[in-house]
Amino acid sequence: MPQGSVSGPTLFNIFINDLFYHIKRAKLNAYADDHQIYYSERNLVLLEACLGKEVETANQWYNENGMIVYESNDNNNNNNNK
Repeated sequence: MPQGSVSGPTLFNIFINDLFYHIKRAKLNAYADDHQIYYSERNLVLLEACLGKEVETANQWYNENGMIVYESNDNNNNNNNK
């Protein structure tokens, strides 16, 4: 599909749609090719465990479906505060 095509975003959304079935506890927000996984929890240990598991699940889905995750675009708030 040529970059900038009218049907490209629609076909990409159809392709990516089943990722939502794999993220169980956290919420997944998707806009075009940008995805955010978020979750609310008072206990920071449980929060980190949940998000870590969901990010691992998403990365596994990306790998199985031939997609590449660019680490430089990963906006993990824990890493930004260091």
